[in-house]
Amino acid sequence: MAQNSPQLDMQVLHDLRQRFPEIPEGVVSQCMLQKFPSHLFNVTFCNDFICNAIALLLHQRARMERLAKQLKLEKEELEQLKAEVNSMEHDLMQRRLRRVSCTTAIPRPEEMTRLRSMNRQLQINVDCTLKEVDLLQSRGIDLIIW
Repeated sequence: MAQNSPQLDMQVLHDLRQRFPEIPEGVVSQCMLQKFPSHLFNVTFCNDFICNAIALLLHQRARMERLAKQLKLEKEELEQLKAEVNSMEHDLMQRRLRRVSCTTAIPRPEEMTRLRSMNRQLQINVDCTLKEVDLLQSRGIDLIIW
């Protein structure tokens, strides 16, 4: 400890702890362990040292609170942006599904049956028309196709 008597040092240490309970014991001990000439060491010096430490701690705590508030706001903004991105992705997926479902809609079974029947009838008509054309051409009749 400082170059005073051990009993005085203990009293000073006790007084400092009583006056500044929020300061960690390590800071108070550091003040007491400083090697100062006996005529310079006094309680006022330790008070100043501890007051500076308190000011630094208060400044750091205020900065930490500002940073915590800023972090909270940025996290909220991040969550909002994530929600917007998810909404946009959902809208895009819905548009893609609508576009795909419009172009590749699978007909119902009744519609399939009707379309097959219609397709067969058209194929029969095409075959008949081809036979007529072949027959007419074999007789030497020229056809005019519109």
